[in-house]
Amino acid sequence: MTYHIYHIPGIKIGCTSDLQKRMSDQGFTDWEILEEHTDIYEVSHREIELQKEYSLPVDDVPYHISVNNRYKWTSETGRNAGRKGGATNVRSGHWASLKTKEHQSNAGKAMKGYKYTKVTCNYCGKEGGGGNMKRYHFDNCNYKK
Repeated sequence: MTYHIYHIPGIKIGCTSDLQKRMSDQGFTDWEILEEHTDIYEVSHREIELQKEYSLPVDDVPYHISVNNRYKWTSETGRNAGRKGGATNVRSGHWASLKTKEHQSNAGKAMKGYKYTKVTCNYCGKEGGGGNMKRYHFDNCNYKK
């Protein structure tokens, strides 16, 4: 498999194995390919190096870990191979019933419009929702000296 490191000038440097789909999904028309690799670990390392070199946002999670954390969808069933035909969130172990297209399209609608208070870390300036910010920032922030 070939992995592409792409550059969207002034916005980001990213990595993908399906460049046309990624650009279509993200809605960008102005981009360039910086490098191509066949080793996922090498491309993950180079992507982060180039993000730093170009002074663009640096990914918190390397590309190879992002790819490994994705659902493993099968082409036959259209869902991943969870027990009793359901799909599972590997990290949390929660089961989700994604049997039909209707179920899939309604999956995120329950939380639509949910408002939360954004907080900003005093040490690194990152902004986000309360729970994760309390867990990973403030007293636990990597930038705290």
